[in-house]
Amino acid sequence: MKKRILIFVSIILAAAVGYVVGFKTGPERERQRSEMKFRVSVGLRLYQALEAGDTNKALGDVRFILWSDTLGYERAFGAPAGSDRFAPRFVEAKAITAEVGPTLVTNAQTFARDLKALLATNNITIEKR
Repeated sequence: MKKRILIFVSIILAAAVGYVVGFKTGPERERQRSEMKFRVSVGLRLYQALEAGDTNKALGDVRFILWSDTLGYERAFGAPAGSDRFAPRFVEAKAITAEVGPTLVTNAQTFARDLKALLATNNITIEKR
């Protein structure tokens, strides 16, 4: 009887551990999947731009990705230390992408201005809920 109870408890415990491990790894796998889909899409877009000879578009895309990655790294870990081999690379990446942030703000402001003008000329109003 004790042996059956021990086996039953072991099975329940193994199932619970399996569930917890699966529950924890599920979101991580989905995040990895999403990131890999993004990287494949970006790689294809860069390849197509370079194949068509549009190096300005490719450079703009790479600059945006580099800006996003350096911003994310800095927010998560701070700027790297001076003795680290990565530190000079990080500084160079920040210098290359210095104008991306202000350009995004300017583009967003231009878009908002143009959208307001378009809505005004067509007598369209947007109601807040």
